[in-house]
Amino acid sequence: MIEKFISREELMILLNESIFHEKTHIMVHYPLFGINLFEIEYPQERYRLTNIISKEKFINLRESKALDNKFLQQDLPHYSDIIYCFGTSGYLKPTNWNEFTKWVSNIYEDSQNLSRSPRKIFIAPDTNILYNRVFSRLFPITYSEKEIKAKEFNYVLSDAVKKEVDHQIKWKYTKRNIEDMTKIFGYIAKQFINRGTLITRKAKLAQYEMDYLRQELKATNAEAKEWERDKEDMDIIITESYSQFQSKNKLDVIMISADQIMADHAKNNELRYFILSWGLPPIFKDIYFGHQELINLLYDLAVTFGIIQLRDLGVTLFGIWHGKKTEEYATETIKMCIDEKSRIYKDVMRDIDIVRKLNTKHFT
Repeated sequence: MIEKFISREELMILLNESIFHEKTHIMVHYPLFGINLFEIEYPQERYRLTNIISKEKFINLRESKALDNKFLQQDLPHYSDIIYCFGTSGYLKPTNWNEFTKWVSNIYEDSQNLSRSPRKIFIAPDTNILYNRVFSRLFPITYSEKEIKAKEFNYVLSDAVKKEVDHQIKWKYTKRNIEDMTKIFGYIAKQFINRGTLITRKAKLAQYEMDYLRQELKATNAEAKEWERDKEDMDIIITESYSQFQSKNKLDVIMISADQIMADHAKNNELRYFILSWGLPPIFKDIYFGHQELINLLYDLAVTFGIIQLRDLGVTLFGIWHGKKTEEYATETIKMCIDEKSRIYKDVMRDIDIVRKLNTKHFT
């Protein structure tokens, strides 16, 4: 097996080469449970996902692996983490998506017309909106044939939201954890040495969204008072910080959350708001993904689950590995291990080198 560190976008090379080599089916496998999560088929413009694992089968396998180990009962991926990745990929939209796109369109029109909104408008995300990757994955949106990009708006980000994400980026696998995992999962567990647990990995994805807001969308900072855990509800601190930012700067702050309780906090702090809802997990049958949605899904699964395999291609994708650096989360880097005997091996390695050389020439 040959190791190669690749970006999320470079996953498209794997998909393209599998088409060129007439690999029309790819099984996405989770080796820690020894199960196939789903199968990718190549129709024409979109990819079809079939044979998606059932909730019941996944739960039964998870329980058989965790047994009486309290740590693994908490850390092994849940079925809800598959649903989570389907959402962050951009495929699984909120149940009130049509209402949201209309609302965004109205906010956009307000921001462009002083007679409709004389004060400057700032969008303010709740922590759960970062976890759901709303701005980097669900935008641009289209309403009445008009495309609206995330960059069309002003943003503000509360210190309390930052702290809530940061508080989760601290849990690592201990020596004892690795020993227990090695007994059950074998040598693969060694890749997890001194790396972040499931909670940390999901927070790292939220951190990337936060960085996207600050760097790409130029989000302004809203100060928040110190949070003393168990003494005051963090939701209240978040809404208060946005309300104070609104009053201090004499502008309109509009909050977006996935928590219905935040609606009451927003109203109490005189904030406009919109509550996104993802509803109950759907029962998946055959579904269709676009190119970008699929590489998002594979990347998010690799990071959330730690490891996945594209079995028909002889490829293993590690979202975490021993020695992974913080900047490799920021650049959305994963470790690809590819079998030298794979039919696509030579072409994949060639294509990656070509693409990187072209990008280097473009930016120098």
